[in-house]
Amino acid sequence: MVGESPLTTSDGPALGEVPATSFINDARPDHVLTFTLTPRDVAAWISTRRAERRAGRGLIASALLAGVMGLQVLTRRLPLPPGRGFALLEAAVILMLPLGLALWARRRGHMAEASRDLPRPVAAQVEVWPDRLVVTEGTTKPKVIRPRLLHRLTVTRQHILGETDAGRLILPVTAFDGSAAMRAFADRLHMQRG
Repeated sequence: MVGESPLTTSDGPALGEVPATSFINDARPDHVLTFTLTPRDVAAWISTRRAERRAGRGLIASALLAGVMGLQVLTRRLPLPPGRGFALLEAAVILMLPLGLALWARRRGHMAEASRDLPRPVAAQVEVWPDRLVVTEGTTKPKVIRPRLLHRLTVTRQHILGETDAGRLILPVTAFDGSAAMRAFADRLHMQRG
């Protein structure tokens, strides 16, 4: 077709392409979130992955079993012998010690993995568009995350954490004007997933 702009076609953009008119009209995002992404934030994201949650449940069950076995060895029998008032506190310590050690080791493993992935804090930016988020971490290539394609979305007191095939979404509370603004943004993402 003679005279037609190379940026537009009569049948529109191909699947997965952004319409060229959005660049011609000089479109801008609704707003931009800027924050510092730290290894601690990445560790929080790692802890919410499906495989990590499954491994965590197995670790807790194993730690409790180790505590029961320790209790069995130390008391020589279960249940506890009668007449020992201090025995309940002893039993609680014996049961909780392996659990505490297991959770500490798991958290340490998450931090080690996060430090390998992100050795030092980096400046991050998230452009919020009506239908997508454009995430840039440090000097990496920007990733487009569509909220409707989020496999999972986890909201904690300190983070909004999500994952798509395109990449991860890590938004700490420091990216917002407080926890209420973070919750409102999380609600928006939940509605877009719906």
